[in-house]
Amino acid sequence: MLGSTVRSREAIFAHYKKLISGVRWLIQHANNGIVEVEGNAGRGRWQVVESIWTTGGAGGVNLARYRDDYVRGADGKRRFALRELFTTHVGSPDLSASSRS
Repeated sequence: MLGSTVRSREAIFAHYKKLISGVRWLIQHANNGIVEVEGNAGRGRWQVVESIWTTGGAGGVNLARYRDDYVRGADGKRRFALRELFTTHVGSPDLSASSRS
């Protein structure tokens, strides 16, 4: 599921529902955000730490970073043109799993 390309509000919402279907609760901490805007385009970078508790009772952590591109539409509102998630660690809170970059 992670690593998928999803387009349209409806598809994004359906994908999100699948992602959280086994999650009892999740807390996301977004750190060190950098947003650069130039004209009608922009770019953002975010580091995130997610604490996860599954419906099965297991705990986990996700260490990742988002890379975003933004665009201003004809209506003047800014929207995501692209959002990419790069995970470093998904697994147990003691970080015992192999890291990914």
